[in-house]
Amino acid sequence: MRISSLALVGLISTLFCEVQSFVPGHLAPQTKPTAFVVKSTPVKDDTETETAKASAMTSEDEAVLFGGQSSSNFDYPSQRMNRSAGGQPDNSVQLNSLDYASDPLINKLRTVRDTLTNCPELWAQLADLCPERRALLDEHMCDEKIDLNFSQMNTVVQKSATVFADLGIQKGKNVAVLGENSARWLMVDHGIQMAGGASAVRGADAPIDELLYIYEHSDSAGVAVVQGPRLLQKLIKHAKATGLENLGLQNDSYGPVKTILLMHREKKSDEDIAKLAAEAGVEIKVFGDLLDAASPLDPSRRPSLGHSDIATIVYTSGTTGRPKGVMLFWKL
Repeated sequence: MRISSLALVGLISTLFCEVQSFVPGHLAPQTKPTAFVVKSTPVKDDTETETAKASAMTSEDEAVLFGGQSSSNFDYPSQRMNRSAGGQPDNSVQLNSLDYASDPLINKLRTVRDTLTNCPELWAQLADLCPERRALLDEHMCDEKIDLNFSQMNTVVQKSATVFADLGIQKGKNVAVLGENSARWLMVDHGIQMAGGASAVRGADAPIDELLYIYEHSDSAGVAVVQGPRLLQKLIKHAKATGLENLGLQNDSYGPVKTILLMHREKKSDEDIAKLAAEAGVEIKVFGDLLDAASPLDPSRRPSLGHSDIATIVYTSGTTGRPKGVMLFWKL
């Protein structure tokens, strides 16, 4: 998936968020914005030297982080990148090109960045400033190619907000999003946020018990977004093996999960998905189907979002213990 440079101007500004650790049922008091700083520490002896060597990135780590060829067998297409014959990422499709020194749109975009209070506001402003420019191109990660301009993307995000509002998501509620990067992921994430909720995100390849923990720990409000049928089948298999009901997706605040949205069909028919729903004992819906049937969110249903509201909860990998939920607020 690639997002145009125009979208990135606004999206990058939202990364300067206030950061706190998430505690279920408790919102910690405001703290000053935290900057991420990497400090180097001198190695003092041989023991520390060996430790430093052991913690260095492997070639496999570098391949994943920096785009080299990886030997891993990935389950999901978002973890692979098409490459040219020379080994570079395939950037053959032209995205928006802007002359940052002279294009008058650049100053307008800087103004948008400076006046935003939350990310969902971005789409309406960009739809007004540059409606016909390409906003989003995803040729490989979804069930079908997705190619949207800013006007279309604004409508899609508003329709996504209706999907989640109809499922009961509103200001102060969280939704677990267990899936990989794709255009659908972006639509889900911003739809949750426009409805007033916060996404609690983790990749689909995380261990099943870790995904269950994240749903519980994030106080997800009866709704989980899942990558697709393959991950759903893993959840079903794990629940059967461990004797868990409702796929093990539950928490004290909202009880068992009520609805699971599949981001992707992965070539499964309606009949296939109905069988999975019966096996799981949980209502299963396809996000794209709900999106197609939805109307843009009515303005009367759209909450006001300020700097003190949670935008998203990003979970760590949990390699040294339970995953930690890091709350990012709309404070830019």
